[in-house]
Amino acid sequence: MTSVKVLKTGRRRILTWLLLQVAVPGLLMAQSSERAMFRADLLRDGNFQAEGPTRHASLKWKFKTGPVVEAWFSSPTVVNRVVYFGADDGYVYAVDVESGKEKWRFKTGDVVYSSPAIAENTVYAGSHDGNMYAINADTGREKWRFQTGYRVYSSPASAPSA
Repeated sequence: MTSVKVLKTGRRRILTWLLLQVAVPGLLMAQSSERAMFRADLLRDGNFQAEGPTRHASLKWKFKTGPVVEAWFSSPTVVNRVVYFGADDGYVYAVDVESGKEKWRFKTGDVVYSSPAIAENTVYAGSHDGNMYAINADTGREKWRFQTGYRVYSSPASAPSA
């Protein structure tokens, strides 16, 4: 398999995943709460407390990011009608569910394979630049960052305050 085929396959996988998420609104609504993360909850069991889709919708919109470096990708997280995801171009994106228009993008120092977690109006995502970022969900401005010492592959989790 050549590098070109891997790149095309990676792009296709990302586009397919995002298109599926947009084309099947029930999947998007599965995480429409104030707190959302990869695979639904701290158990990471993938069980969403939501009603499944009743019909397949047609393509609503497409969103293009920068070039894909590898076939890895960040899973989208949806909160308050906004899709949040990381990309190979080093950005974390916020895209409006209805229109597909970019609300904001936040630049990290490297690719973002970490799937964002959202809690208390903050988007948490890791980057291969070795930082875990906290980003304001409304503005896309950095709140803080934590240097981990190595690339961040995993997705953050969020638990309710005690």
